[in-house]
Amino acid sequence: MLALLAFMGESGGGGATAIAPSRQGEITVSGEARAEPLGRGEVIPSFDAPGFQVVTDPGMGDSTVRRQGVSWSSGEPTVISIWAPWCPHCQVELPVLARVARDHPDVAFLTIVTAIGDSPGPDPGAFMADNGIMMPTAIDDARGTLAAAFGIQGFPTLYFVGSDGAVSRMAEGEVDEEELARIVDSLT
Repeated sequence: MLALLAFMGESGGGGATAIAPSRQGEITVSGEARAEPLGRGEVIPSFDAPGFQVVTDPGMGDSTVRRQGVSWSSGEPTVISIWAPWCPHCQVELPVLARVARDHPDVAFLTIVTAIGDSPGPDPGAFMADNGIMMPTAIDDARGTLAAAFGIQGFPTLYFVGSDGAVSRMAEGEVDEEELARIVDSLT
């Protein structure tokens, strides 16, 4: 089940407050580090992490990056995208994922941003705001605690998770919009 935790502050969509990796010890995760990605039928680890979400003021249309905690545990069909801000394939896929999410209100969508600062790239909050991506985003730490618990080998990685918390499908690399929609349809 996806939960957004205590409000922690906000900044304008232009990235007045840059998103940095979470501090060591701020993330709790139920799984151990893995040498390979989770496979079909394996249970996604529950986690709590600092995060953010882009929100839009309905009267003004301005986007704001709101800092908040992100918590996930099983209970509803979920799509989890794990990405790096400098990854060009992630930058292509995230807006596509956001469009698919709008058409599937019965499925939770969240992202985990990791490897922040490993290579030059946009600020994660500013990227999400500039592209109108409203999914809750957990912020991994510099050690890659969340990425390691998911066994991430490349970016982007998508996990399609049933309400029981088990992986129904995993995809590495870009997935086109039609295929994404078809897979998400199969979760409900």
